[in-house]
Amino acid sequence: MTARRVIPSPAKAVRCAFLTALLLTVCAASGALAPLAAGHNITCERSPRDFAAPHTGNLNIAAHNELPAGPQGFATTWDPFVTPVLRQPRGNVPARVTTTTNVYYIAGDTLARHTLDIYQPQNAKAAPVVVFVPGGAWRQGDKSKYGEMAQTLAGYYGYVVVTVDYRLSNEEDGNAMHPDHVNDVAAACRWVRDNIAGYGGDRARMFLFGQSAGAHLVSLLVTDRTYLTQAGLTLSNPRGVVAMSGAYRLYDLVAFPQNPLGLSARETLMYKAILANAFGSWKRAVLDPASPAVQMKAGRPPFLVITTAADMPGFYADGRHFAARAREVGVSARFRKLVRSDYSDATWQKATQLAAEEPALAEYIGHYAEVVAINPTDRDRPPTTWITAFVSSH
Repeated sequence: MTARRVIPSPAKAVRCAFLTALLLTVCAASGALAPLAAGHNITCERSPRDFAAPHTGNLNIAAHNELPAGPQGFATTWDPFVTPVLRQPRGNVPARVTTTTNVYYIAGDTLARHTLDIYQPQNAKAAPVVVFVPGGAWRQGDKSKYGEMAQTLAGYYGYVVVTVDYRLSNEEDGNAMHPDHVNDVAAACRWVRDNIAGYGGDRARMFLFGQSAGAHLVSLLVTDRTYLTQAGLTLSNPRGVVAMSGAYRLYDLVAFPQNPLGLSARETLMYKAILANAFGSWKRAVLDPASPAVQMKAGRPPFLVITTAADMPGFYADGRHFAARAREVGVSARFRKLVRSDYSDATWQKATQLAAEEPALAEYIGHYAEVVAINPTDRDRPPTTWITAFVSSH
């Protein structure tokens, strides 16, 4: 029997799980950022199947407008023809996008955090592949919150986009401790290399993209080649890395009283709580081996390092230092900072509303806005244009 249901679409703004995690860790608060209400409905049809078994293919599902990732075994098709048209990078209309959700990326494993979603443009053939790793202070985060970003890059630029979940440092989602997070990301990249051709992607043009804690993970994956090697990958597999508002020299976030990033005692205490939870300690002997800036060596793939106005404390300086370190050893690294004028008023308003829901974090609007900005309406503005130019040039 085929089940049919109507699901209200959530807001197109993507919450920043990293900031919520800070509040959970430091202020002992709980809960998640509530999505904004939206005015669209979608209709989808779902064929019954055994959701306990891993799947690798698309299901018979049709959907209209934006559809967030569904339950285990869901595949959907996004119909973007109602999207406002400003400037079309791929022609007059965007491609239809088929979404396959919750694909297990470790053979024989049925852990929910070991799954990925695939966004496949219609008629994709040997398309560039973007593997996105979410943030969340290594403690929380969910790939399903990034559907609009993935649909924008797939529908308007023709990329096959893969969003990845990994074990987190909380009791409900894997009780992970470093290096569990990065090992999971490496396993997901191996799955992409071995299987993405079946979804129209070019395994030789795989780009890694991470935001916040996700930026740390994709950067560590390629700077310390140990994790790639253990997963059966090489440095030639990732074609390039987009690192957005990440942490690259971890000890710099907690050093005190002479903090190299200019952080206050309160800010370093905040980071100590986060790093102790994910790495087991805030001691330099533990954090340096897990720091991409410390592990950076010659021969690594090119980087695009992005920060933003109104970012997390210390992230601008840390990102700038990381890009400089890469260039010191001969690695191509472009450093870019988003300023308020790069964002549309609508994007900044959405980000402001999200930030205001957590008053202690309301000043870090940019850390929300940089991901919210990757949407169909703002696709001809940074950071989308920076990311797509980076992919096109490599």
